[in-house]
Amino acid sequence: MISAGWTPGLTELLPVYADRLARTRLDTIESMMVYFGDSGEWSDSALRDAAWFIHQAGLTGAGYSRKGEWTRAKTSEAFRKANLGDPVGSRRFAMFSMPETREVGRRLKDYDVFTYSYLSGLRNALAPMLIALVPLPERLSVRLLRNVFRRNRLPVDGFVVAQIIGRSQGRPHGVNVQIVYRDRRDYWINGLVQATAARTVAGSKGVQPGVHFLADAVDPIAFMAELRKAGVEQVENFYEPRE
Repeated sequence: MISAGWTPGLTELLPVYADRLARTRLDTIESMMVYFGDSGEWSDSALRDAAWFIHQAGLTGAGYSRKGEWTRAKTSEAFRKANLGDPVGSRRFAMFSMPETREVGRRLKDYDVFTYSYLSGLRNALAPMLIALVPLPERLSVRLLRNVFRRNRLPVDGFVVAQIIGRSQGRPHGVNVQIVYRDRRDYWINGLVQATAARTVAGSKGVQPGVHFLADAVDPIAFMAELRKAGVEQVENFYEPRE
C-alpha cells in the first residue's frame, strides 16, 4: 500500500467512499467536486517529500477528469469560491490534484471529477510555483511550504469534502460527505489512518492483493466505519441543491 494517511490517503479515500454512497441514493451522477485543506504541523521529512514532488512535477496546467480522461481546465474552472457549510464555511480554492486523486478520477468514468485545494491567498499560490520552477535549497523549500500551512488558518485544522451532484427520480439531488479534524490532531488522524490500514492488511479482510493506493486496496465503506469508531469526525447528507 503506497498511500495511507491524511493526505495522500483520506483525500482520495473519501471521494471513493462518496461515490459508493451516492450510487445507493442517486439514479444518475453528473459530477463530483472534491475540496481539501490543511493547516497542520507537518514534519520536516514530509515537507521535504512534498517539495521534491512539486519540483519533479513542475508547472502543469490545471485539469480535471472528464469521464475518466484527463482534461485541461478553463481559467474559469481553475479557481472557484465554494461554501462548504459548517464548520469550514465559504472559502476560495485552486484546482490541484495528486497522483492518487488523479487515479480516482481516471477510474470514475461515469462523470466529471474536479479536485480543489484551499487557497488562503496569493502568497500560498506563489510558493509552490517557485518551488516547481527553481531548484531551491532544501531548507528554503521546507520553510516556504511550512509557511503555506501556517497561513491556511481555518475554523478546523484540516478537512476533506466530496460533493456529488446527480438525479433521483428525475429531480436534481446531491450527496455531501465531509471529514474534519480539530484541536491540532494532525498527527493523530494521519497515524490513525496508517494504523487502521495496517490492521486491515494484517487481518486480510476486504483487502485487494498487489500494490495499490489506499482507495484501491480497501473496502471504503468498511474502512470509513472503522475510522468513525476510532473518533474521526465525519458527516454526510442527501440534499436537493439550489438551481
